Amino acid sequence: MRQYALGSLLVTGGATTLRVPQDFATIQAALNAAGESDTVLVAPGTYVGPGNVGLRFGGVDKVLRSSAGAAATEVGADENGNAIDFDSGESAAARVEGFTLKSGNGDFDAVVTCLGAAPTLSDCVIESGRSQGVSIMFAAPTLLRCTVRGGSGPGVECVSGDAILRDCLIADHSSGGGVRLLNSDPTLIRCTIAGNRNQVSVGGGMYCSGAAPWIANCVIADNRSDDYAGGIYFTARSNATLLNCTITGNTAPFDGGGIDIDRSSVDIRNCTVSANHSNQAAGISIGFAPLPVLTNCIVWGNSGLTQISTAGGMPEIRFSDVGGGWAGPGNIDADPGFRSRGPYAYLLRCGSPCIDTGAPSLQDSVPWPSRYHNGTRSDMGAYGGPGARDWWPSL
Repeated sequence: MRQYALGSLLVTGGATTLRVPQDFATIQAALNAAGESDTVLVAPGTYVGPGNVGLRFGGVDKVLRSSAGAAATEVGADENGNAIDFDSGESAAARVEGFTLKSGNGDFDAVVTCLGAAPTLSDCVIESGRSQGVSIMFAAPTLLRCTVRGGSGPGVECVSGDAILRDCLIADHSSGGGVRLLNSDPTLIRCTIAGNRNQVSVGGGMYCSGAAPWIANCVIADNRSDDYAGGIYFTARSNATLLNCTITGNTAPFDGGGIDIDRSSVDIRNCTVSANHSNQAAGISIGFAPLPVLTNCIVWGNSGLTQISTAGGMPEIRFSDVGGGWAGPGNIDADPGFRSRGPYAYLLRCGSPCIDTGAPSLQDSVPWPSRYHNGTRSDMGAYGGPGARDWWPSL
């Protein structure tokens, strides 16, 4: 690719690289000078104060990139808590790559706000302090390999949005929970939502109201609600899909240690719901829900009165392992024999009764070694069925 110098700027092809602080004293000054497809390249350091907070792209698709990654490059926030605002119709070509973005002193605004735009944030750490992490309204941003942590939360709030979160961590929010979805249709793939607490509402890990999320190969773990639904809460006619997820170690004092489904339709396939706690339904609580469906799932080892409870709705459960038993085709009541290996918990040990006992019409997508004695028929649980391979996309 052809490169040449224009003054002190580096021009590559038709795009220009503007450097901070070599060419411009502040990040915003460089963004203001950058045109379509230009890159603002930021050297390692901590950037605060006027011109480095409340950053805006001004409706132009450009790239804001650190030269040394998030660990070495920190951007502060203004008095309202904002580090970056996207509010001028930016597309996915507007990118932020490799920064630690920190909140200011604001109690209500978010570190990153996205209103009517669709930018891409990758390899960023968003530390939310007293504010939200990412606020999305009427927008469709993409977050790739981002960490949203700390603060009161929620970590990510999406209102009437269509966001994509892939390989992200949303953790350690102390009051408003991990993810809050209102009338939104987001996609979450290989995300971990862990260690969050909701003290003001329900749903420690996720709260979904009128939402239609697609949640695949995600870990929802060790979250807590002070009311209902330690892991995930679905309400107000949400229409959700959960595929190959582990929902484990979540806690709520009332119903739904793992999942609480209220007046919503939820399709749950190849999920493992285990080690959650509630004083009532420890695994899954279902209330007035129009036919939730569980296929190839494991609901076992949750601590409470029951593994699954129903009130005003009867789920269709098939080819699943349910502690205490549940009537339905292919269901079993047997210790699944969990094991862990590396970062993957709730794998199945050799000889598990959940191996090759899932729906016979479905096949495992993971080519298990022959020593596992695991055939092509789908397994129950998070690492079985057609979606299991997406845990390991490089396979």
